[in-house]
Amino acid sequence: EFAYFTPHMYIYDGIKSGCQDYAGNNICYSLCTNNGRYCFSGPDTKLDSVITGADVVKESLRRICIWKHYGESDRVGNEWWDYVAQFIEHCDYPDLFTDESCLTNCFSKANIDGDLIENCMSDSGGLEANSPNALLDNEIEMQAKVSRPIGTQGALFINDVFDKGEISVNAVFTAVCNGRLRQTEPEICKECDDGCDGFNQCIAEKKCKN
Repeated sequence: EFAYFTPHMYIYDGIKSGCQDYAGNNICYSLCTNNGRYCFSGPDTKLDSVITGADVVKESLRRICIWKHYGESDRVGNEWWDYVAQFIEHCDYPDLFTDESCLTNCFSKANIDGDLIENCMSDSGGLEANSPNALLDNEIEMQAKVSRPIGTQGALFINDVFDKGEISVNAVFTAVCNGRLRQTEPEICKECDDGCDGFNQCIAEKKCKN
């Protein structure tokens, strides 16, 4: 009756991408952390961007730690979802992306212990020294294992199969339900199918109001 979820953050292996020189220096500058070990580059992460690649790597590590402490055990992670929703609404802007007070507010509204998350980020290896970060290394290793390379940000895999569709509540719900054998899908798949008006309400209440 449950579809379990595990988020993964897409980052580049900076060493393989040539962002660390022979002396261990970061030659990709603001795109990377850990002296060029972990990097992010996208349409809005140029060297002179307000939101840098290093900022994205740091936020990715923060979300990995939130999942580790608030979602890994039940693989649902309500607090993780709440944090991401709060961050997108309030902090996902150039002038607020790294703002500590904005992040603290997101932690508070999502009922997350900010100190616990900061300690997790540091204990895993941090982002400053020329040394590996265990959690970011895990993400890079995971990327190498998937059956198809992740070529776009926001990629979705259901039962190890890459889904090309839109990432929305309705689209993901339909894809998960369609991935089950006939007569084995959860009741909510039948209850909230295309014939039900008020899809979001049906999902929340697990019952169609038609």
